[in-house]
Amino acid sequence: MVFPDGRDTLKNAHSGERKGLYAAMIKKGPLHGALKLKADCLQCATVMTVHLTVGKVRSGPLRYDFSEQAIHGLNDFGVDWLKQVDKANGSLVVGIEILEVQSQSQC
Repeated sequence: MVFPDGRDTLKNAHSGERKGLYAAMIKKGPLHGALKLKADCLQCATVMTVHLTVGKVRSGPLRYDFSEQAIHGLNDFGVDWLKQVDKANGSLVVGIEILEVQSQSQC
């Protein structure tokens, strides 16, 4: 899941104002975002070690235990996501590199 993080900008905004504030962040920046993984239908308790990327920024290795909660990830990469957009084609590449998956043997 990828979604914008309005930080303190949206904290006190009314719901009607939020749409305009999000539009301004997307056009002018800075745009901060979160990247999350959701795994709520696993038959076994699973622990994953991953790297998460936004543009050229890579974070990790990160270790997530999906038996504790279904959603894990980063709320902030510490960069303006608009600066990670590929100028040649206008795309923003987000990714996950799975390094290790451990499942309980008692499934």
